Amino acid sequence: MTNHRSKHEVEDDALTDQVAHLKSDLTTLKSDVGGIARALASQGRASAGAVYDDMERRVNDVADQGRTYVKQRPLTAAAGAFGVGLLAGFLMSRR
Repeated sequence: MTNHRSKHEVEDDALTDQVAHLKSDLTTLKSDVGGIARALASQGRASAGAVYDDMERRVNDVADQGRTYVKQRPLTAAAGAFGVGLLAGFLMSRR
C-alpha cells in the first residue's frame, strides 16, 4: 500500500523543516553576534587601558617637569604663583 499524502501535508512538512532551519540559523547568528560583541568590548577595554596609561605617563612627565622647574627657579615659580593668585583674586572680586 502506498502512502498518499496530500499536497497540504507535504507543504506543511516543508514549512516545518524551513522553520526549524531558520531557528537553527538564528541561534547560530545570535552566538556569532555575541562573540563579536565580546571581542569588540575586549578591544575597547584594551584601547581604553592603553589611552589611560599614556595619559597617566604624560601627566607624570608634566608634573616632573614642574617640580624640576620649581627646584631650578624657586623665585620665578613663587612670583608666577603670586601673579596667578593676584589675578584670580582680582577676577573673583569683580563679581
